[in-house]
Amino acid sequence: MSAWAIGLSIVTALAFTAAAAANAFDLGGTAKNFRDWGYPRAWRFITALLELAGAAMIVVPQTRPAGVALLGAVIVGAVATLVRFRAGWSHLAPALGFGLLLIAESVSAGWFI
Repeated sequence: MSAWAIGLSIVTALAFTAAAAANAFDLGGTAKNFRDWGYPRAWRFITALLELAGAAMIVVPQTRPAGVALLGAVIVGAVATLVRFRAGWSHLAPALGFGLLLIAESVSAGWFI
């Protein structure tokens, strides 16, 4: 892995770790959002665990593809929820940003070239 790819993996892992913390500790009103979207209380914590697991997997080269796939599934679910409930840009923009990080991970690994 190049230094650029390692740096990107670290940035991506930190971003998803921050997202996991936001979900787990109800930063920014995530509990209310999940409730408004009709998800059970536990789903916020399950999402946080998936984000944390994916972040850990991204920094290990052997598990990086699985981490990108796991986090990609989380982001697809998040974007689908946001579109379904017509969430504003304040929700959609970060989700799309996380998706772009995952696309960059895939490109840096040579998966989409």
